[in-house]
Amino acid sequence: MNQATETENDGPLRTVNAYLHGVDMKDRAAIAAVFHKDAETIYNAGAVDQFSVSGRDAIVAQLFEIIDGFGPTVHALANYGIATSGGDTKVDSVVVAHVLKGGNLTMRGLVYSDTMVRGGDNGWVIVRREHRPLWQTVTPAGETRLP
Repeated sequence: MNQATETENDGPLRTVNAYLHGVDMKDRAAIAAVFHKDAETIYNAGAVDQFSVSGRDAIVAQLFEIIDGFGPTVHALANYGIATSGGDTKVDSVVVAHVLKGGNLTMRGLVYSDTMVRGGDNGWVIVRREHRPLWQTVTPAGETRLP
């Protein structure tokens, strides 16, 4: 694989950020826009509860079965690597997810390994995603006092 230039990284990185923002805003249309209609996903890759979902509509439906139960979330991109080979672009995104659910704050480090092709609103769409958890911690959430 050849390392992509900075210009070539822009579209795939916009797609990753659009997904993360869509999850945090709970925006179905934004999330759907980053996946190819025939996309495939593997969640919790390598874990005992690994499962896969095929097709953009099924992927979005599965995600919302999970995130509809969350309070506020923040998915922060820690770092990424992008490489191209032929018409495909491989993107590994290391993310830290913060999820408020009930009285607990879950923090999870994970990697999204995406294969992308040209298309979609951001110039690239995900055709295959592997979601791989690295670590997780759960802690009681303190009271939030906002103005």
